[in-house]
Order: sequence, then C-alpha cells, then structure tokens
Amino acid sequence: MATSKPRYKFRPHPIGDDLINCIELPILVINRDHSVTGFNPAAAAILSLAPSDVGRPLRDVPMLAEVNDLEALCELVMNGRASFHREVQNGAGSWFSLGIGPYKGSDQKISGAVLTLTNVTAFRASLEQAIAEREYTKAIINTVIYPLVVLDEEFRVQAANQAFYLMFQASREGTRGVRFYELGKPDWDVLRLRTLFSEARSTDGPLDVVEMDHEFPAVGRRTLLLNARRLPRGGPLEKKTLVAIQDITERKQAEEALRQKTVEAQEASLIKSRFVSNVSHELRTPLNAILGYSALLAQGVYGALSQEQMEPLSGVRRNAKDLLYLVNDVLDLARIEAGKLPVSLEPLKLDLLLREVVAGMKPFLEKKALDIQWVLPEALPLMESDAGKMKQILTNLLSNAIKFTAKGQITIAVKDRPEKKGVEVGIQDTGVGIKPEELAKIFDAFHQADADTTREFGGVGLGLTIVKELVHLLKGEMTVESEYQKGSTFTLFFPYRIS
Repeated sequence: MATSKPRYKFRPHPIGDDLINCIELPILVINRDHSVTGFNPAAAAILSLAPSDVGRPLRDVPMLAEVNDLEALCELVMNGRASFHREVQNGAGSWFSLGIGPYKGSDQKISGAVLTLTNVTAFRASLEQAIAEREYTKAIINTVIYPLVVLDEEFRVQAANQAFYLMFQASREGTRGVRFYELGKPDWDVLRLRTLFSEARSTDGPLDVVEMDHEFPAVGRRTLLLNARRLPRGGPLEKKTLVAIQDITERKQAEEALRQKTVEAQEASLIKSRFVSNVSHELRTPLNAILGYSALLAQGVYGALSQEQMEPLSGVRRNAKDLLYLVNDVLDLARIEAGKLPVSLEPLKLDLLLREVVAGMKPFLEKKALDIQWVLPEALPLMESDAGKMKQILTNLLSNAIKFTAKGQITIAVKDRPEKKGVEVGIQDTGVGIKPEELAKIFDAFHQADADTTREFGGVGLGLTIVKELVHLLKGEMTVESEYQKGSTFTLFFPYRIS
C-alpha cells in the first residue's frame, strides 16, 4: 500500500493550506498556550517535525529549545508587540534568523504567533570574512611607517593610520572631519596642494608628488612628500582620495650634507692638483739643469773624466731621469684630475704606431731576450685620435709587460671590430702576473701589486693610473685578466672616431 505524503495544515487560516505549503521559507505557528498548531514542509525539514508534533509544546521542539526566553518573546508578540528576531544554530552548524510575529485568525484577532527561519549561514560567513579582512587591512595599514589618510569629496579627513596621528600629534577625534588644508595651516593652504587633490579626484592614474615644508610643534620643521590617488570607483570608497605622506627631512639633510662635502672635496682636489702641478713644474727646472750639466760633463766639455769619475756621474744622470719621469707622471695625473689635459685629434694608423712603440723598446727586449709575437689583420681602418696619448698608453703597457716578464714572449694582438665601430688591442705577457686580491687595486694611484715589486722592478704605481685615465679620455675601454705566476693580458678598445 502506497504511503501518502503527509500534509501540514494551518487552522484556521484565510489564505489556504496550499499556498502556505508552497512557501519555501520555514513557517511554524503556535497558539496562545505555546503549543504547535501547524507548520509547512520547509519547517518540518529544518526542525525535524512530523504531523504528530502538532500540539507539541514549543519548548520541546529541537533547535528552538536552545533559544533563551523564547516563550516569553512569543507572549510579548501575542500581546501586541510587533516582532522579535533572534539567531539560532542547528546541530549541523548552520545559522538561522528566527523571526517571531503575531498570528491572526479569520476574525483578525491575534490567536498565536508565527515563527519563521531564514538561513543566514552564508551571510554570517561573508560578514565574518569581511570583518576579518577589514581588521587584517587595518593591521597592515597601521604597520606602514608612512602616514596614510583617506579624504572625502571635500578633502575632509575620514580615516587615517597610526603613523598619521603620530606625525600630526593628533587624535582620531581631533582630525576626523577636518579639512586636510587646515592640518598644516597656513603652510598647506596653497594652490599646489589643492591642484594635487583636484587632479586626484578627476583621474585614476598616478600624479605628480608635491614636496612641502611644515613646522610641527613637537618635532620642528619637516620636509614632506605628498601623493594623492583616487580610490576605486563604484564601491563604498567612491569619491574618496587616499593621500600618502613621506617624511624626507633626514634624506634632504643628508643630501645637502653630501652636496656640501662634495663641493669641499672638489675644492680640496682642485687645490691639491694646483699644488702638485706647481711643485712638478718647479721640480722639472732643476732636474733638467742637472741632466744638462751632467751631459756636458760626460761629453768632456769641462775636461776629460776618468772611468772612475764617469761611474758616479752615470748614477746621477740615471737617478735624475727616473725622478724626471716620476715628476712628469705626477704632472700628467694632476692635469688629468684638473681636466686640463687637452685632446689633439689627428688621423692615426694604429698598426704603424704600435710598430713605432715596439721599435723604441727594442734595447729592453734584447736585454731580456724577449720576442714579440704579432697578430695583425691585413688592414686596419684609419682612426681619428690623439697619437701622443695613444703612444703613451701603449708604451706604458708594453714597458710593464717587459718589466715583469723574465722569460717567454709578449704577444700584441690587434682586431678590427666594425660591429663596435672601433679597434681592439691586446698586450699579453708570460710574466709574474697579479694576485687575485690585488687585481682590483692595480689602477689606484701609488699602488703596487706587491711591496716586493716596487723594490725589484721600480716605479711608484702611477703608470696604470695614468693609462686608465688616458684611455677614458680617448673614449676607450680597458680590461685586464691575470693569473699569478703565469702572466697578464691587458685588452684595450678604441673607437674609430672620438667625436
């Protein structure tokens, strides 16, 4: 025998049972003695009710029994109170909004109460998530070290982070609703700031940053950067403007101190360069005189000298030349640092200049029995450069290669680099090389890669410094690779044209 679907009837009711039973909102009706008189299928499903539960006391209905003072609330409704709302949770963890309203019979008199249940689980979850996200956002904003403030359409303060209140030494109550211009008045009531906010109100893009000064009572004059941006349209923040404030006082002070130190350093460097230049000029005069008179003595102009007399004279001339070379190096470096070393451009065949330099080094090469290995292209383009300075660079590097190579060979490799519009020159030796920890210092003035090097090979460490500056002056580039006890390679690149 088929089981018929149970029907839950409301009696009496003027609208009719079929209409009530079709409503998806759970509905439960009680009479004045707080007993169940009817319910629809939706309420039966939520409250686990059966037709036999009609007449059951309200306090015995599962889930509703957990509501405090439910019968008292129903009594107030039945005595004329409009309605009540409470939240209740079922055993499955779902939340419902319980509505309690008066139930009128066909005579329009209140004969009981109607209880409705609205599932608000998703709403509560969304609300809790929104609250959590708001608190999370507030926590992030309050950890930002830069002051942030939200302004309304009239540029009144609506909200701000903790850094904002600390900067202005103000409270939330003291700034909310205050126009932003009035916070720093009269310094901030200026056209630039008003223009910034007006632009922020009319655009969604980034804006120019405004730099302003303000005298704060607690911390004195500060330099601030202000940037404004309109918040997203269409949401609760419609027509709001976010202003970020960055205190750059210390940075500005540091920049000014650095600028002042730079000026002082430049002035000191200029004074030093002038002093070195003047001293070098003064030294060259007596050195040239020593060399001139010693040459006359060696030629016998003042009478013939014995072999015993010629030896110390040779020592005088040799040391005077070494000192003159040093003075010339110091003078060149002083001119470079002072920017007073001019560049004289002329047509230049680099391969011919290299052969000229090597020819000048022939006595030193023969003395050490060193060979020069050439790697040259068939032809090189004509360059435009300063032949004198180019010769000085190549002579210095080749001289170093000879000086630090006891045996083996020196390789000079030249490459035309049309893709870079220039020529590359490599000077490679098989000498003592440079220790890895010294490689980065070899271009520093007065630095020798090893203290023993100074004693063994001479020099004071200005040669490579001058070479580096001259390469830069000729718009060139220089790199060095070296392996200790195996040799070094200096690679130069010069453009076809300097201009």
